[in-house]
Amino acid sequence: MTSRRLVGFALCLLFAAAAHGAAGAEGPTFYEDVLPILQENCQECHRPSGGKIYRGGVPMSLTTYEDARPWARAIVRQTASKEMPPWDASEHFDGVFRNERGLTDEEIATIRRWVEAGARPGRPENGPEPIEWPDDDGWVFTDPDLVLKMPEPYYVEDDIKDIYTKHRLVLTPDILPEDKWVQEIEFRRGSELVHHFNIFVKGPNDEETRGDGHFLGGATSGSPPHVWPEGYGSLLEVGATLTFDLHYHKEPGPGSGGWDQSSIALKFATRPVTHPVHFFPISNFEFEIPARHAYWHDTAERTFEQEVTILGMLPHMHMRGREAKYTVFYPDGSEEQILHVPDWDFDWQEIYWYSEPKVLPKGSRLRIDMWFDNSPEEAERWGFNPDRDVVFGPQSTDEMLMGFISCVYSDGEPPPRRQGRGRATETETAGGE
Repeated sequence: MTSRRLVGFALCLLFAAAAHGAAGAEGPTFYEDVLPILQENCQECHRPSGGKIYRGGVPMSLTTYEDARPWARAIVRQTASKEMPPWDASEHFDGVFRNERGLTDEEIATIRRWVEAGARPGRPENGPEPIEWPDDDGWVFTDPDLVLKMPEPYYVEDDIKDIYTKHRLVLTPDILPEDKWVQEIEFRRGSELVHHFNIFVKGPNDEETRGDGHFLGGATSGSPPHVWPEGYGSLLEVGATLTFDLHYHKEPGPGSGGWDQSSIALKFATRPVTHPVHFFPISNFEFEIPARHAYWHDTAERTFEQEVTILGMLPHMHMRGREAKYTVFYPDGSEEQILHVPDWDFDWQEIYWYSEPKVLPKGSRLRIDMWFDNSPEEAERWGFNPDRDVVFGPQSTDEMLMGFISCVYSDGEPPPRRQGRGRATETETAGGE
């Protein structure tokens, strides 16, 4: 054998030994190879009480070998199909959003090989230190500065399928001693009956015509906390009225009712805030989806009369929602798709937070395209009636076309909020005043 071939053979042996040793002689183990993947990508939800922020919760914790081992084959199926970790933006936007979830092909293969080799535990001392998740009954971020609950528990009756309620809390000085800028806000459903809820803030000196005031934020199943960059925030004033605007959704029947007292956790800015954040939808209230139509399309749009910086986006529909796109048409005639959710999910409505905020120049037009499936096949999955034309409305069996954005305007103030002719109704409950 020539010296060149000897060198090549030796290198092959070295590479083979390294690959073999990287995952152990008998394949990957939990502590050395799988646990780091679960800590990085899964345990935020799959931990004791971590599922409280998600509709229906999560079926298991994955913080220990004893937790994960019974679910080993299910983990392989869910990761191989990319059902988990959940992320619905198209691959075109990989790396664009800071809350992006997903496993690499190598990580997916490691989990598969771990199970194929017998799902062995390995040595705990060779794995990473366990994450010390806070004993906080489900909050994602720790040590909030202020936790606010609905002023009173609310009971959703057995015969209710969908209901919208409002619950008002005045921020008296004993609750909020001084004005504060909110930089982070997390939403916690007090019951699995909550499909989504929004928080409105009305300052003590705001005009009566402003209704409930402006959005502080909103979340539904699967939505992460609102976390704004340094220098960005939303003002909370002493004496302001906080409105908890909740949508409850369930199947009616004996024993299906229950209590709710949802809450929010706030972290305040520690440095000056120079960019007031606004959160609102670009909406269409006038669409009508034909009966049994499997791929109905409609739009909403807004032209910005000043420069606007987008921090995040939340496409919102109901049971028939299928696909969503956000497209910017710039003043120079060019256009750019800034979000595409090809397989939108009613039970997993994500807020897509930019890693770097997106600046739209004055005169830009943002168009929201949404598609709906009113077919019998989709109706069988969700339980709605496909034999009727569907319009805007608050029930989950009605529809909505709303493209929310979290943004900052160049002069700090948004244009007046535009009202549509919606067919919404609501039930209002008072409290805390």
